[in-house]
Amino acid sequence: MAKKYHSSFIILKHMRLPVIILWLGIFLVAKNAHATQTSYDTIIPPMDIPLVLAGNFAELRNNHFHAGLDIKTQQREGIPVRAVLGGYVSRIKVSPWGYGKVIYITHPNQTTTVYAHLQKFSGPIEKYVYEQQYTAESFEIERFLTPEQLPVTQGMIIGLSGNTGSSAAPHLHFEIRDTPSADPLNPAELGIRVNDHTPPMIQQLWLYEPWNNLDKIKKKQIPMQLPQQGSWTTSEVRISGPAALGLVGFDRQEGAANRNGIYGYRVKLGNRVLYEKTHQRFSFSDDAQFNYLIDYPQYQKTRSMVRWLFAPNDQKQGWFTLAINQRDTIHLEVWDLNGNMTHGKIPVLGTVAEHGISPPWADATTQKGHEIIDPDRPWQYQSGSWQINIPPNALYEKAELFVGEKKSGIQIGNPQIPLTKSLSITKKMDSIPEEKKRFATLIRTTDKGGRVFIPTTKKNNELIAWTKTFGTYQVGFDSIAPSIQPKNFVRQQKLPYFNFLTFKISDMGSGIQSYRGTINGQWMLLEYEPKKAQLTYKADHLVDAAGTYEIAVEVMDEVGNKTVFSTQITKTK
Repeated sequence: MAKKYHSSFIILKHMRLPVIILWLGIFLVAKNAHATQTSYDTIIPPMDIPLVLAGNFAELRNNHFHAGLDIKTQQREGIPVRAVLGGYVSRIKVSPWGYGKVIYITHPNQTTTVYAHLQKFSGPIEKYVYEQQYTAESFEIERFLTPEQLPVTQGMIIGLSGNTGSSAAPHLHFEIRDTPSADPLNPAELGIRVNDHTPPMIQQLWLYEPWNNLDKIKKKQIPMQLPQQGSWTTSEVRISGPAALGLVGFDRQEGAANRNGIYGYRVKLGNRVLYEKTHQRFSFSDDAQFNYLIDYPQYQKTRSMVRWLFAPNDQKQGWFTLAINQRDTIHLEVWDLNGNMTHGKIPVLGTVAEHGISPPWADATTQKGHEIIDPDRPWQYQSGSWQINIPPNALYEKAELFVGEKKSGIQIGNPQIPLTKSLSITKKMDSIPEEKKRFATLIRTTDKGGRVFIPTTKKNNELIAWTKTFGTYQVGFDSIAPSIQPKNFVRQQKLPYFNFLTFKISDMGSGIQSYRGTINGQWMLLEYEPKKAQLTYKADHLVDAAGTYEIAVEVMDEVGNKTVFSTQITKTK
């Protein structure tokens, strides 16, 4: 069968010389690989369909940078996915969350490609995963393989596209990583290009300045007549003291209306470059600093991500100051990988000069009930039955937090303050009636009165939880067991064919913790799909003959409430 390879995949030899030099160490250094592929300079598409993107590299996502490309699959699942280069399957993971069903293939050229949200694996890969799941008696598995176990050749079908894990719609999430460091690399820099003749769009502009007493950064939105692309300008903006910019914007490639990330940013004052950033690669450790690169309080309020075009803790990156009555022009440039650029001019006028920069969540004076937290040191708070522990380096900057008991629980800081690490909350259960302790858990209450159950452990008569969100916490109770309902069959049903069984499961309180199913007492493989709130058993060797089968499914919530569903199913053929 002929393979359809698209001309939009540009091989490295067409790149400019500096780029070739930059990537020689990645693409021309050979390592041991038990595969037949020997061509290191050609990459093929992962699917035989037109390349249309739903998301691109390093765009802003909730608490992280997007590590690859989200390739549309024509609103359907089941499209064959191919290895873009030869190599071997080095890692496989199956999970209801995150990447769902995912394959990692390591190549001789020091790169690893990732194929995520698959519907299923193919051939020997599917057989290997199936055997591992039954050996472990677990749907969720993660395995690291050696080159001899599952070698692949370029173009080999490794699975079918799907919508598993934390995927909102059918698509293939595809990555290229530098194998030694595991850093994600921009696939478009390495040859995977899409048609794009549209410059990025600027939706909002923001100006950040110190407050009048220098204890906060104040901000204001710069008026724009309409969201802008191409060339544009604003009316004059008055500047008092150090100032910097933030923006909300997106880029759009041809074939889709998705609002994807912007590749390059540059801010200049006159001809002087204040800030410049492009997305060629990043490290997963950079995600820890993600919420320090956006206006996190604004995001918490409106869910709109304002990307800061400055470094909050470095006055040399992105910040500028004008003398009183001094006029100048800020030039803002954003562009995509195809060179399409949006260029804006912002006339600025200096008014009252001030000095000093502080993060937007810092306070200069300590109010009653507030605590000053030094991010370099561990911090502990204990009052009555509550104890709070914040580890070192959990905060980006020194911050003033309100911490204190309330009638209903305890308040810890403000949800608009980002954390890089989890803090621990401990609550003694001395005041909880003995008969209710088994149902107790910790919950966070929202401003609108909602309740968020927090995974909680019980130890030494205490409730213990870890969280990366400040807010108000209290004890909650969950005494209602999960629900299990058959979805595509009824109890005691006789079936001429036994293809699959689907169970609808739900929990109104703390959430599903675990599940287990058996057929005639033997463990059966149940695939958990949280988006659909269902478990699916696909008929296998456990039901390979006509007869009556005892089916049992057990589901337990985070508190320990348990429900067991059981029935008989008769296979007549």
